[in-house]
Amino acid sequence: MSMVQPVLTPANGVGDISVCAAAQAPDEFLVFWGLALIERIDRKSDPLSAKLLAARLYNLGFKVSALVSVFGHAGTTLRRWGQALKSGDPDRLRDALSGQGPPRKVTPQIERYVRREYRRLYGNCRDYRIRIRQYVAEIFQVCLSGERLRWIFNEERQRIAAEGVGDDDVAGAGDAANSLGDAADGGDTSSGPSADGTEANICVSGDRSASNFGTSGNYSLWRNEEAGGDEALPCHQPYFCHQAGLTLLLPAVQQLLSNCSCPRHRAVLRQFCAQILCGAVNHEQSKLMCSKSLQLLLGAVLRDTDYQRQVSDQLATPETIAALMGANMRFVGAQGQQVFYYDPHTKEYTGLLKILKGWCGGVHAVRRVMNMDFIHTLGGAPCFVRHFDNFQDMRERFFICREKFAALRGGNDSITWVADRGLFGLKTLQKIVALDDHFVTWEKGYKGDGWDPDAPMHTFRQMRCRNCSTDLRTYEFSFQEQCWEKDQSVRRLIVRAQGPSKGKKPIQVSILSSDPAAEASAVIWWMFNRWLQENDFGYLIRHFGISELTSRAYDSYLDLSEELADIDRQVESRDHRQLRRQQKAVGGKLGTALVRRERSGRISTTRKKLAEEKAALKAQRQVLHEAIGQLDSIEPDAAEQLSLLAKAMRKLTAGVQGYEHRHERFQQRSQLEKQIKELKGQLADIDQRLTQIPVTESRLQALEEDGYVRLNTARKALMDTVRICCRNVFYQAIEPFRQLYDNYRDDHVRFRAVTRAPGIITRTDDDRLEISLLPNMDMPPAVRKVIEEHLAAHSHIVSESLRESGSPATVCFRLPPPGADTSAPLKLPP
Repeated sequence: MSMVQPVLTPANGVGDISVCAAAQAPDEFLVFWGLALIERIDRKSDPLSAKLLAARLYNLGFKVSALVSVFGHAGTTLRRWGQALKSGDPDRLRDALSGQGPPRKVTPQIERYVRREYRRLYGNCRDYRIRIRQYVAEIFQVCLSGERLRWIFNEERQRIAAEGVGDDDVAGAGDAANSLGDAADGGDTSSGPSADGTEANICVSGDRSASNFGTSGNYSLWRNEEAGGDEALPCHQPYFCHQAGLTLLLPAVQQLLSNCSCPRHRAVLRQFCAQILCGAVNHEQSKLMCSKSLQLLLGAVLRDTDYQRQVSDQLATPETIAALMGANMRFVGAQGQQVFYYDPHTKEYTGLLKILKGWCGGVHAVRRVMNMDFIHTLGGAPCFVRHFDNFQDMRERFFICREKFAALRGGNDSITWVADRGLFGLKTLQKIVALDDHFVTWEKGYKGDGWDPDAPMHTFRQMRCRNCSTDLRTYEFSFQEQCWEKDQSVRRLIVRAQGPSKGKKPIQVSILSSDPAAEASAVIWWMFNRWLQENDFGYLIRHFGISELTSRAYDSYLDLSEELADIDRQVESRDHRQLRRQQKAVGGKLGTALVRRERSGRISTTRKKLAEEKAALKAQRQVLHEAIGQLDSIEPDAAEQLSLLAKAMRKLTAGVQGYEHRHERFQQRSQLEKQIKELKGQLADIDQRLTQIPVTESRLQALEEDGYVRLNTARKALMDTVRICCRNVFYQAIEPFRQLYDNYRDDHVRFRAVTRAPGIITRTDDDRLEISLLPNMDMPPAVRKVIEEHLAAHSHIVSESLRESGSPATVCFRLPPPGADTSAPLKLPP
């Protein structure tokens, strides 16, 4: 039997009506008339009944203060409810119970009507927003804003997706690499199975007939408008394409994605690659691209940026990311290599979320950060990336990355890891060797005292190109090989390096390596050539958006407690850390006070001596005043008397000044002694409290209680993998151009301008596709000659790629004639 506790007792003149609450259900109100239960109200599940009960009790005459305390509403609100209930007007009662402010403009009837009309019209017409606004104005005499309608449309779209779309319903657009060739033949690229058996347009399965939606899950397409269907090239007429230069990179993109073991999503990933290569490094920037032109090259595309985010969220699974990363590793040939660079790139987080702090090298300070641990090949190509917060340090994260990377790479060959000082630590290095891997790293804390003038010395030179293949810089290295004193199985290379500038003093460093078979010169050059990886970070940030946050989703550490329970560790408790900080601050103040006391020297003056000196000075002043009072009786020629009085006056003044100085020093010393005593007491109190509180606590529990969160990087992991794929695609495509251009200062700028150039695509009489690129840059004759030579060679590559995909089209790239006015208007087909 549950205990019933009264929460409202009847007031004078109310009658025998009381309101009680049961101990087992404190949110449930039990209304009694005497001992009879007449009403039971659950204010959480039925707040309207609770409001009506409060209004009735107000009208019955219960104390307003008691009602405010129980129901939690203001007295004016209770009065408004009671008056509306008394009036018997249903409209007045509805407005009163609807909350503060004016009556709602969008009533439930209007909202239901808008949702029904949205389901009926969306996909059948383009002006459904205008029509629905007109219908609402005619029927309900209410003018709704477009922004309010957009809220309702978004909610209804999500509701429809939840009703008819599952996680497995989003299908890739298929292998649409031959869409350009099909367009050249006048074929329809809107539908039909692709090479991998999936549909050639972005589709969502499921029966949508009830909601009058088309079969396309791309909500930026209409039911009667197929993606790519209208984009067949008109015969023998020029067609302006905003992304015509992208065709130079599509064969490399196709080659990379052909090795991806997720063919269902290949078309979506190809679109993301194409957008990034065209400069739209995030979903938001893709709205500045021409989807019609992109559709011509790729087939069906996702136009709407919100839908791109939804698709990327659904594709951001560990399986899809691993498949794409494996394809990227095969593309750069990581399976046949054994030496890799490992280094994290830290991005500062400037948002509002409370995330963990760490060292940010970009600003050389501790900031809120997100870590992106990269693995590069010796040639500087990124082949792996994984995202972490600062819950684990680099030495813990390395073994997580090593396990994932080894699984994607395949094989049982040992890997040599070239890393910076972040991995330095005897236990960490020994653990790497225990996994049958090897490491190469700097010796941390080297003082420059390892060179032995009596030991044998080896020398070698290494040359590196600077601005072109003939602009060579020579680097000279002298080294001695020793055993590392902390671990005799580790090689220690003391290196003196001299750069091209002979006037500079050579630097001396120490390199540790556990690989006994690697040549010492190769190990040294691996470390000094790490600038390739560091330089690639800047390149990825500037041109491929690797530092884009991509998603603002986050997870609390409370939700991650099960996932992180195995790696949780004990850390210094927050109370203990705070007390130690106080102890340090108080100790610093005490030390300063003690130094001040020491510097002030010894003071022999006491309070008794100061009192006696003060009394003596008063007596001297009294005597002097009496002598001055007798000046009238002194004869005018008594100069000796005046001299004695003046001398006594000066002596008294000096005595007073001395007394004031000693008194001031005494007061300062007294205050200093008092301060020292108080600080010692505070320090003793802190020391005692430190012995009474726990020294350590669970780090995970501390983060949960302090409200820390971790960024959800699932979508960013997918997009960052796409970004490093795009980087490798661009580098592979630019290599032939670099050999022809032979100018390493701006070759990537020139080539990027060509790949992002618009152009005019024309089908000739002999069934060739002529793509006239219009780069937005000046081209001197020498530069123009190189670009034309490269385009001629690349025409054959693109044509071969199309033939492999089943299209007989032949592609020919060209530039407009020298001196041609590319800004003149071109008459294009409607």
